[in-house]
Amino acid sequence: MAGRIPENIISLHAGEEDLRAKALTLIEADARLALHLDITEHVMDLFDTLRKFPTEDEDLKVIQVMGIRTFNAFASGIKLMLSGYSQKSALVMRDILECTFLVDLFRTDRSAISRWRAADK
Repeated sequence: MAGRIPENIISLHAGEEDLRAKALTLIEADARLALHLDITEHVMDLFDTLRKFPTEDEDLKVIQVMGIRTFNAFASGIKLMLSGYSQKSALVMRDILECTFLVDLFRTDRSAISRWRAADK
């Protein structure tokens, strides 16, 4: 049988897109929400810039990977939030917070980067 997309999956996506449009309208009408999303975009741009920085330093590469992970988490969290999945979005935001704590540890204790990098599972 050919790969037919189930109708419920198609309508689910349509519902998510409808919620996204409504959420964006609400954000545009509220300066604080718009500012929050704007700041999030700037943070994501910063992570993208960090990703592009050429380096052979393995510790810095760890920070770059954490930036990529956090960028992806922000993108996923926003998509989930705008599509109506606020609880799952909050779980993704928890990952962002955990990455932030880890990078803060690395900032205050540079040797923690190599210990973390070399840690076993």
